[in-house]
Amino acid sequence: KPHGPVYAEFSLNNKQAKSMIRDGNLKYTYWTHDTDELYDLSQDPEELHNLARDPGHAADLKRLRQDLFAWHRPTGM
Repeated sequence: KPHGPVYAEFSLNNKQAKSMIRDGNLKYTYWTHDTDELYDLSQDPEELHNLARDPGHAADLKRLRQDLFAWHRPTGM
């Protein structure tokens, strides 16, 4: 069944902190000191092809990042 977004965070308040949102088939992960990650889990369930820098997914990245930061703004930003 479809459901709303799912949020998670890991290892807060240190250099390895990350936050994640999954909305439908899209999963966005923000690492405090590393590269953003965006995956379409319907096409890439093993998360092997990061779409964060793909211009065709720029709107998805922006939307998910805004939604994630509305829920939780990671420290170190």
